[in-house]
Amino acid sequence: MEVKKLIILPAVLLANFSFAQSGQEVASAELAFANTAKIKSTKTAFLQYMDSTAVVFDKGNIYNGIQHWNKQEETSGKLLWHPSFFAMSASGDLGFTTGPWEYRASMQDSVTGSGQYTTIWIKNKNEGWKFLVDMGVYYKPSLFHQQSQQEFNTLIPSKEPVDILSVEQKFIREFEGNGPAAYKGLLTENSWLNIDRKQPLQTATAVLSALAALPAKMAFTPVAGGMSAARDMAYVYGTIQYEGKKENYLRIWVNTATGWKILLQVIKN
Repeated sequence: MEVKKLIILPAVLLANFSFAQSGQEVASAELAFANTAKIKSTKTAFLQYMDSTAVVFDKGNIYNGIQHWNKQEETSGKLLWHPSFFAMSASGDLGFTTGPWEYRASMQDSVTGSGQYTTIWIKNKNEGWKFLVDMGVYYKPSLFHQQSQQEFNTLIPSKEPVDILSVEQKFIREFEGNGPAAYKGLLTENSWLNIDRKQPLQTATAVLSALAALPAKMAFTPVAGGMSAARDMAYVYGTIQYEGKKENYLRIWVNTATGWKILLQVIKN
């Protein structure tokens, strides 16, 4: 779970996004989050839409999100974003979105920062949708007006109990022995890769090519994760260590007709 690079979607753009089928709920929650930040403030929006157990990430460290944002000062800057790829569990309790963000000193100023965010959402019985994890990466130029909308809706509930941390650990052991080759067979043509300083990549071929260029001795350490009641979607976040540096990562797993796959991953490096 984490705090995101806040993005604020202008009200005029909100009406231009429509979402179909199950993913509409989580995509709409993301849009409402963005719109609240635009109308009120970044700090207000984060505290309103953040789950009490949400965490934020900074240079490999993980902090409680509520405590972090309560310490932040209000700013006049505008962080804009919208969802472009999203999905929701068949049980309706877990979902995610990813999309482009931009930062402007004001709505009248030009873009000074841009990148991609990824958010994990959980549906609470009394409070509705709240975000658990929100991890952003930076890249230029902005893709704010270029990313199309896609919903991943081929999730298959698992009939068997699943420990997602065990699934993650098995993958990490394979990665330690085989490097990026460990991803083969675990990616789909819908899989995304979000890395700092690179625009998002999609499809197994593009993702594998980019992963091959990453540091060879990258060590993943999972910290926590969660799974939907339907056992069709799960997430794991943790730390990465390589070349004397420490950062964070997030992986979203989905159950498909051919087993558990990595649908989206964020690597801060």
